[in-house]
Amino acid sequence: MKLRTVRAIFFKELVVMLRDKRTLLAMIGIPIVLYPALLVVTSQVALMHISSVEESTSRIAVKAGQDPTVARWVSALPRVELVTMEEPEIALLDGDVDAVVVVKQRAEDVLERGGSLLIVIQYDSTEPRSREAAHRLSKGFRTTQTRLLEDRLAKAGITLDFVTPLKLQEMNVAPAARIVGTLLAAMLPMIMVLMVGIGAFYPAVDLTAGEKERGTFETLLSTPVTKFEIVCGKFLTVFCISMLTGLLNLASMAMTFTFHLSDLLTKLQVGPEKAPVQFPLGTALLMILLLVPLALFVSALMMSVAVLARTFKEAQNYVTPFFLLITIPAGLAGMPGLELSAMLQFVPIVNIGLLFRDLLTDRATPEAVFSVLLSTSVYALLALVCATWLFQREDVILSEEKGVPLTLRRSRITPRSEPTVGMAITLYTVILLLIFYVGVYAQSKHILGGLLITEWLLIALPTVALLWYLRVDLLSALQLRSLRLDGALAVVAIAFSWLVLAFQLGIWHSNVLPMPEEMAKQYLQLMHLDDTNLVVLLAVIAVSPAICEEILFRGAILSGLEKRLPAWLLIPVVGLLFGVFHLSIYRVVLTGLTGMVLTYVVWRTRSLWNGILLHFLFNASAVLVASERIPETLTLAMRNLSATQAGLPWWLIGLAASVMSAGIGYLHLRFPGPDHGASE
Repeated sequence: MKLRTVRAIFFKELVVMLRDKRTLLAMIGIPIVLYPALLVVTSQVALMHISSVEESTSRIAVKAGQDPTVARWVSALPRVELVTMEEPEIALLDGDVDAVVVVKQRAEDVLERGGSLLIVIQYDSTEPRSREAAHRLSKGFRTTQTRLLEDRLAKAGITLDFVTPLKLQEMNVAPAARIVGTLLAAMLPMIMVLMVGIGAFYPAVDLTAGEKERGTFETLLSTPVTKFEIVCGKFLTVFCISMLTGLLNLASMAMTFTFHLSDLLTKLQVGPEKAPVQFPLGTALLMILLLVPLALFVSALMMSVAVLARTFKEAQNYVTPFFLLITIPAGLAGMPGLELSAMLQFVPIVNIGLLFRDLLTDRATPEAVFSVLLSTSVYALLALVCATWLFQREDVILSEEKGVPLTLRRSRITPRSEPTVGMAITLYTVILLLIFYVGVYAQSKHILGGLLITEWLLIALPTVALLWYLRVDLLSALQLRSLRLDGALAVVAIAFSWLVLAFQLGIWHSNVLPMPEEMAKQYLQLMHLDDTNLVVLLAVIAVSPAICEEILFRGAILSGLEKRLPAWLLIPVVGLLFGVFHLSIYRVVLTGLTGMVLTYVVWRTRSLWNGILLHFLFNASAVLVASERIPETLTLAMRNLSATQAGLPWWLIGLAASVMSAGIGYLHLRFPGPDHGASE
């Protein structure tokens, strides 16, 4: 590789990008204009709203029968207007009054005999004026309560201190800088990831799919430069613009909040003191350092996704969902109670967001900074390797494969042997949405019937129907080749050995991320349907998922992604999609690993039946274990292991790993695997 060539390509692409108005708007216009305008408008609107509510007069209706005492107390309160309503509760919901005071006893009678008068304050929590009215009433009644108590004690010759042995006083000692850091930590990680993504979005799309659409990629490839030099120059351009966007956003936010936020916090009485908000230099430098691998990671991934498209518009359709996807883990940093644990330090994007939060609140440790920096750098390197590999494939760079034509007539659609990447991703997304909106509802009404509807009507039927409509060869796309006996025996060995390993992994996983007790009870209730025949239970929970989910994942999705991804990336991607598909953060890891095992078996043997067999054996074993339909001795042993979290004996884990390795080794030796060059 010639560095001078890479530098020439980099400067050329960078100059072209910086001449584009859309790039300049995303990189400079948004950070310089957005944050000051956002803070000024937000602060002024907030102060106007607070002032308006505080200066308004609360309209209060008292429902106390013929007793004027409580009404007299209410009318004496400042900024309160006493009104008379025949049906005050309805008036409260209609907004005609701000609060209603309900008293069901005569106040004077209760107070004369030394009793306790019950006063109910009704208000609408969705209305600021109503909340303010309830606050004024509560404060006023507490003052009246103290006065009445003093009168009673004075008559009995007792002081107020005698019946108040404890006096509590809360004092907020957090400095203004920490308060501001906490506020910024709720939104800064999300904004930084968004801005880095926005900076990389347009250059990544234009320098890949845009080049294809303009027909200039062929011209560039005809020059005396290597493909590696081309990808390095383009990648440096995307990274540079993404990094500059992130830096400008960080600088703009720091200056904006430093000069303007302290006054707002003082007026809102958030901080204990009026002090200038400071953005520590050390924190800023660490955040800049962390932005480097983050920008590398996001830029490489966006280029990898965009290069799969043939046109600029198609690339936008590919990159936009990915762009939205990376904002989800960034938003986790704003969740209360979520800490940067040892495990989360190695979860991409989540670790950056949580570390940003810890840096802003002065809680970050050097070990956490090192772990996050190292793991993010490794992910960035892997993403760059993937992007480089894709750029060096001519069938990707010069692909002229046509997607689905803009016609509803099936006869005009070109037949194909497997679905495209776009078809596979679209199918996955549509079915995932169907399960989220329809399947979850159906299962909540009747668990077994809902599961059958989900598997057959929401997964299998749309998959087969879409492939048929798009004239995709079902036998080829679903890999419905005959089942070989030796392969089936190897799959059986893999199934039971993986069941042992998955059981142990589940114990370790529960130590790190335990499933909520309520969710665990629901899962056990599903397996303990005493009035359900075991055959029916296996048919619903083992047979149906084995057939329907394998048709989707190891059929349509695997064949759709296979030509575009190498095996080392294809198997984890399909497995991860399988894990996410089950819509549970507590199952995504184990289910994803199981999906990888299933994907390898089908990818190697070229037969979906092996995946169906493995899926059935694994689910059926889980049903038998969870429903205690296995020998009592084995049930007690597994229950004790789970309860004590001791795990399986190492000799059993080693035996299972050896059997599984032998089964995988046999498949590797006896089955030729895919004949596509992309997957070898």
